[in-house]
Amino acid sequence: MTPRHLVLVLLAGFAPACADSASGANDTTRPNFVFILADDLGWRDVGYAGSAYPTPRIDALARESLVFDRAYAASPSCSPTRAALLTGRHPARLHLTKAIRLQDYRDELEGEESVRRMEPLSLRHLAPEEVTFAEVLQANGYATGFTGKWHLGVPPNVPRTQGFDWTRSVGAYSASPYFPPYEVTKADDVRPDEYLTDRITDDAIAFLREHADRPFFLYVSHFAVHGPWAAKDEEIKRMRTLLDPASDQSSALYGAMIASLDEGVGRILDELNALELADRTIVIFTSDNGPTIEKGSSVMTSTAPLRGGKLDVYEGGLRVPMVVRWPGRTQPGETDTPVVSMDLFPTVLAAAGIALPEGVALDGIDLAPVFAGEALERDTLFFHVPHREMCGAVLSGDRKLVFRYFEETSELYDLAADPGEAHDLAAERPDEVTAMRTELFDWLEAVDAQRVIPRAELRRAKRQ
Repeated sequence: MTPRHLVLVLLAGFAPACADSASGANDTTRPNFVFILADDLGWRDVGYAGSAYPTPRIDALARESLVFDRAYAASPSCSPTRAALLTGRHPARLHLTKAIRLQDYRDELEGEESVRRMEPLSLRHLAPEEVTFAEVLQANGYATGFTGKWHLGVPPNVPRTQGFDWTRSVGAYSASPYFPPYEVTKADDVRPDEYLTDRITDDAIAFLREHADRPFFLYVSHFAVHGPWAAKDEEIKRMRTLLDPASDQSSALYGAMIASLDEGVGRILDELNALELADRTIVIFTSDNGPTIEKGSSVMTSTAPLRGGKLDVYEGGLRVPMVVRWPGRTQPGETDTPVVSMDLFPTVLAAAGIALPEGVALDGIDLAPVFAGEALERDTLFFHVPHREMCGAVLSGDRKLVFRYFEETSELYDLAADPGEAHDLAAERPDEVTAMRTELFDWLEAVDAQRVIPRAELRRAKRQ
């Protein structure tokens, strides 16, 4: 028996008492979960955050929820965040730090990186030995469902092998056409005129109807609003009548994609009401990273007043919308407590009354104190993106350090005074820079993160 399977066997003993402990049937004592993940939806792409793109159903959910103004994705790109939220472990610890693409799939990491390669390799799939919250919930009597974008590996590394016993319309890759034929599996009875966002919502509703009589966790993982950008003609026409062409959020195409996403959220909430499940279902809505701001010469959206977007470690690439509705536990309102993707794992298990796995190093923490209006016992968040611009970041309160591994340069920002990260304070506060940089590298060593070969070291190696 592998250590991973031993953990799951032990966790199965922590299930709360229920009417039918084997199947969970007729158990109404534990909460259900609906987790809706948007793709590349920016912090300012929802109406309640000031977006020009209307999102009436998401806004209505926000009015009934605790809204997290400083929710951070674990990474500014897809796959690392998705791996982190499923496992509660940082992408740096998982060695999955880059969005998985077809052209650069690799089966395994290549041990120590060569000095000829400044950028480390990243896993092409979520390692099978990693324990996901879906596996723990499944071992404790929950029905677990997944529909939509997986992006954590191709078969055999699929949702079913990571704890989801019900799957529909699963997409292994980063993107899919939004009109048939889709790049997904198990999309039965596809109509030629249907739209992928609607299809994923239909799947979600089917799961709810099939599992209404037992505790469940439903993961609704949308492709929207990731490219290739496409939307229903009627929605594009409607957006053209609503959006100001002078606005920095004036793309009728992008707005139409958000409108279908918003409609899908509303349909799921309506179904929970129709099934009389809303009062005992925790609903979480968030995104995996910041948005693609421009597509060629077309401006899709804006993160202003934040800086940057997808793939950036600036706030626009990392900060995402997030709301949590837990009837009887969360009060409608806002919090500026920084939270991060890895917090989902311990929060969900604690809400279900299940003990955390022993012997597994988690980087997330239970958000129960925030739900109660209390502070979290955490001062610092770390980010590690050893690809593209090759940056790390440290967020400590309102102070943020951005460190460029290859150039070995630092930037320091005061987010309270400068949320747009326009004024670099590194030269003015060298002691803070040194302390935060040391903190970053101590953390990288502690989680066994893969390193970037700095320019100076690479040059020395080439001269030898």
